[in-house]
Amino acid sequence: AEVISAKLPRLQMLLNASRLLPTHLPLQSKLLWSDVLMSAITHHLSTDPPDIIHVEHLRMAHYGLQLTAKWPVLWDAVDYLASLYEQAARASTSLPLRLISRLEAPRLAAYERRLTSQFRSTIVISNSDLDLFQQGNPFAERIHLAQTGIPMLPTPEQGARASNVLV
Repeated sequence: AEVISAKLPRLQMLLNASRLLPTHLPLQSKLLWSDVLMSAITHHLSTDPPDIIHVEHLRMAHYGLQLTAKWPVLWDAVDYLASLYEQAARASTSLPLRLISRLEAPRLAAYERRLTSQFRSTIVISNSDLDLFQQGNPFAERIHLAQTGIPMLPTPEQGARASNVLV
C-alpha cells in the first residue's frame, strides 16, 4: 500500500469552501481540494494502475469524479450527510453550526443524489443510510450496504460472553 498526501493549509480550505457560497454545491464538496494532490494521484495511477479506485467520504468525491472517465471508481459515502446536517440544523446548541447546517443540508441532499449517478457504485454503512440514499433515487441499484464495526448486541452464539463488550 502507498499513501499519497499533500499539505492543505486551513486558509486554502476556507477559500475552497467560500468559492462555493454563491453556487448550489455543498461547501464541503471541494473543501479538501488540492491541485497538488490531484496531480500526485494522477501520476500514481499512470505508473501503477489499479483494478478499482475506492474514494471515501463526500469530501473526497470530487477527486473520484475526475477519474471516472478512465477508471472504475467506487464511492464510499459512509453516511447520508444531508440527514446529519438536517439534525444539526434543528438541534445544535451552536448558532454558527445551525446556520451552516441550514445552508448545507439541502445542498448535500441534491449533491449526494447526483453523486450516486456519477459513480458505478456507492456504499454506505447502515440500513438507514441505505434507505435514505435509495428513496426516490433512479440509481438506487448502485447503492449498497457494507456494514462495518462491532455489533452492539450479542448474537445468540455469543450469549453472556459478550455482555461486557464496549463499543
